Amino acid sequence: MYKITRDGETVAMTEAPSYVRRAENGCFTLCQEAEAAGIRHYQAPLNQRSVTAMSRARRILRQVIEREKPDVVHAHARIPAFLCGILRRRMKFAFVTSCHGVYQVSGALKLLSNWGEHTLAVSEDIRDYLMKQYGLPVDRITLTINGIDTEKFSPVVSGTGIRAELGLGDAPVVGHVSRLPADCHRPPAGRASAGGAHSDYRRRRRL
Repeated sequence: MYKITRDGETVAMTEAPSYVRRAENGCFTLCQEAEAAGIRHYQAPLNQRSVTAMSRARRILRQVIEREKPDVVHAHARIPAFLCGILRRRMKFAFVTSCHGVYQVSGALKLLSNWGEHTLAVSEDIRDYLMKQYGLPVDRITLTINGIDTEKFSPVVSGTGIRAELGLGDAPVVGHVSRLPADCHRPPAGRASAGGAHSDYRRRRRL
């Protein structure tokens, strides 16, 4: 069993599914199911902006690309996209990126952003953001949708228990399938509402 915590408080216990494993750094990664399909995993510090971490990540990426010789390299975030953009200058691989949200646009960050030869945008407003802020032509952007495998991730379960715990009664419930980080670009009212619901949930968990 694994403990899921938030702000130091235990909010749930769960068994790790077959397609998740715990890496040496403590992070959970998709593994067994992907490996069974012949997909190999490599770890690189792509979540850190330090020069040391990025240099190490670039070296790992170069080795992986040289070994695997992929038909297409797909970067999902700005740090890997930046590093892959540097590697592509010499290695000449096909390079695409995904844009899942809007980011801070400052002089340095804007110059360091690399959107590849083609970009997948998850919504029309993200497409417009890429065109306005980075000058990407519309023919280099493809709209796509974040999908959920409802056969795998949405088993038929009753919501009676959670309704009773949160005192929802028979009131309508809106499911928000996304993150709610503090820096999300949402209207203040939406952030306050989400924050209030989360605070109330934490308070009830302590009772």
